[in-house]
Amino acid sequence: MNTTAAWLNRRLPELLAEHGVVGAQAAVLTDGEIIEASAGVLNVETGAPVTADSTFQIASITKIWTATLVQELVNGGLLDLDRPVRDVLPDFRLADERAAGRVTPRQLLTHTAGFDGDLFFDTGTGDDALEKFVALLADAQQVSPPGELWSYCNSGFSVLGRIVEVLRGKPFNTVLRERLAVPLGLTVETTIVPGPHMADGHVREDDVMKPVTDYGPVSDFPAGASLATSARDLLAFVRMHLGTPGLAAMREPQVQLPDVGEHSSWGLGWKLVDAVDTTVIGHNGGNKGFESNLCVVPETGVAVALLTNGGPALPVFGGIFEHLSGVRMRPRPVPPAVPVPVDLLRFAGVYRNVGYDVHVTPADEGRVQVRFEGRTEVTKAVARPAREFTALHDNALIAVDEPHTVLALIGRWLYFGQNAERVESPAEWLTRRLPELLEERGVVGAQVAVLYNGEIVDVAAGVRNNVTNEPVTSDTLFQIGSVTKIWTATLVQELVNDGLLDLDRPVRDVLPEFRLADEEAARVITPRQLLCHTAGFEGDLFHDTGNGDDMLVKYLERMADAEQIAPPGELYMYSNSGYVVLGRIVEVLRGKPFNTVLRERLIDRLGLQAATRHAEYPDWSASGHLREDGVLKPVEEKTPEAVAPAGSMLAMNARGLLTFVRMHLDTTEFDAMRESQVVQPDLGFGGRQGLGWLLHDYDNGLTGLWHDGQTPGFRAYLQVIPEAGLAFTVLTNGGAAQPIVRAVHAKVLGELANATLHEFPEPPAVPVPIDIDKVTGVYRAQRADIHVTASEHGRVRLRAVARDVEVPDVVEEYTGLRADALIAVEAENGHHSVIVLCGRDEQGRVKWLHWGRVAVRI
Repeated sequence: MNTTAAWLNRRLPELLAEHGVVGAQAAVLTDGEIIEASAGVLNVETGAPVTADSTFQIASITKIWTATLVQELVNGGLLDLDRPVRDVLPDFRLADERAAGRVTPRQLLTHTAGFDGDLFFDTGTGDDALEKFVALLADAQQVSPPGELWSYCNSGFSVLGRIVEVLRGKPFNTVLRERLAVPLGLTVETTIVPGPHMADGHVREDDVMKPVTDYGPVSDFPAGASLATSARDLLAFVRMHLGTPGLAAMREPQVQLPDVGEHSSWGLGWKLVDAVDTTVIGHNGGNKGFESNLCVVPETGVAVALLTNGGPALPVFGGIFEHLSGVRMRPRPVPPAVPVPVDLLRFAGVYRNVGYDVHVTPADEGRVQVRFEGRTEVTKAVARPAREFTALHDNALIAVDEPHTVLALIGRWLYFGQNAERVESPAEWLTRRLPELLEERGVVGAQVAVLYNGEIVDVAAGVRNNVTNEPVTSDTLFQIGSVTKIWTATLVQELVNDGLLDLDRPVRDVLPEFRLADEEAARVITPRQLLCHTAGFEGDLFHDTGNGDDMLVKYLERMADAEQIAPPGELYMYSNSGYVVLGRIVEVLRGKPFNTVLRERLIDRLGLQAATRHAEYPDWSASGHLREDGVLKPVEEKTPEAVAPAGSMLAMNARGLLTFVRMHLDTTEFDAMRESQVVQPDLGFGGRQGLGWLLHDYDNGLTGLWHDGQTPGFRAYLQVIPEAGLAFTVLTNGGAAQPIVRAVHAKVLGELANATLHEFPEPPAVPVPIDIDKVTGVYRAQRADIHVTASEHGRVRLRAVARDVEVPDVVEEYTGLRADALIAVEAENGHHSVIVLCGRDEQGRVKWLHWGRVAVRI
């Protein structure tokens, strides 16, 4: 045994023991000869020893093998690295169609194609696995334009593997065996097949190394998902490389890597690093439970390989490479003894690619904390604890503790081997985007505010009045409409908390004078039913009874003629009038006018600017706008003050509304309001009713609280996710507000809580059959009679005929959405209206039409 072999066989077991590595093979190529050593075990449970013939997954070192097969295509005149990939793969697609048409094989080899690189699809291991894998890249997002930035890209090598398949006419693994493994006499495994010579990967669980039982998807084998060989055979492959002039082009630098202290560049597959006196090429790899390292010194023909199956491999490799190669590597960067004077807040923010959200936040002692949050099942399974970094130079951070990882800032990208693009914060996005949204959607003015982790940010845009063109500011007051109902419900909940009100006793316990047209209903209706919109009487009674302290008393007197649409507690039907009754209950039990109670117990307590009466509206209040003859004009009509508890009057700014929400989230006093009371008829989104709050469930398991509101010319929207400490509100004063709401929802709740709005329902391609005889007839709503008649193609026609005013009839066609629901054939304001068919009479006919409001069959 020569001195190198003796040293390696002695030193390798020592290094494994020192660093807690399960098993390893090491090999060195020198003077054309390969010297190898083995140590440790293949599996900690079986204790089978690692031998020279054992095989280890080499992970991303596979990319050198793939790049070699591509270079052979170039040498054979079958491929031009600078022509578009689509010359070979005409069906190649990415989410960015323009980028997909520009990407070249050279960019794939050099990791500069710019699309998301960590897409680990499971398309099997069959001969068509790569074809299927590449097809799924049609949704891959572009992180940067092709050719602009270096960002490590596994998926790009799967595309290269597919190019090899198409141009060789055989499956990739077959080509690899025939053109590389067999001619070189190498032992390789191209799929994960357990056997007596195959090492098992190991990961640490509960501080114990355990064998991996599930390696996850292995369909991207050209990128390194499954290829296994020995350290000896890996260096035999390298020896072939060094002796083949046609492969020397792969070692030529193509792109300089970001400055993270390595002085490195990238060739066609190979990484190139400038050592003190020479250039070292190489690659490393990591699969679940495996690490592999390969470094080659072309100038001297020396190469060193290390394959391990669990534990920290890098210090082991560092312990053998310089001794075996004679190369002095440049020292790795360390945190400067004297902190570099850099504004670290420039780095703060969230950076995103397909695999991770990288959160960079300020920390103590002039540092930042960097936290990697996985976004895929694969990356979520990789533990990456938060670490503190300091400045290395103007555009780089270095980890304070070992290993001293370096991150580089390149424009709006954070580089950590891959690139992640900076995500605008909600405040940044709103500041930039809100004015654009208003212009795109023809909205007069708006305020948007976001509450997150106790902090409120707000943005204003547009004008208060499109005649005077005075700008909306953060102080401008907007009517919030029915969002007021949450305030009224809060005052009612305070009565419950103080022991002054029982929600399940009749309203007449507090208001003995409460009357409806149906005396029996009036006698049994409870405050809970009023809060939950299940009292069943006419809900849109907008009586103007003045603005005095007795306006609610007078309003209740006029309710004596209100018709009962459904028995109390039987049917959810939205009721403004019910909240006026609740406002009167507040007055009686607090002994003061409703608006006085509202101001004293909530508005003034929270230090808010708000108006509860027309006389309180300041000059800087917004004007509502409605469309007349195709033009938005300021509204001059005043809303009736007597309907204030339901939402006719209260005005405030967006910041004030979220201050109220923050109070809700900071106490348990109002938690009962969030509890589900009633399941609403399904208008396509699901939904439940709490005590004032509307509730809905997101696909990710979070529950949202919400309410919206509308008065003439104003729209208000409020959404809260208590579990995330997150809320936002949008207040507008004319124009199409809903698209703005959906855009803000997608940005704010989508990014901060991974919560997405359900899409509006669409008419089905094959409509659900309608039982025409059970649906047709005349239904009476509060202000119109709705005539339902049979139409063509199995549809029904709805004609709304107003009873109290002279306006044209409204006619719409509906088709079947579900057995219990109809959907409008034509969309209005971007969505199709849904009507739920509720209840059945003694003849089996539909009893009520429900669209939020209700019409009863007559």
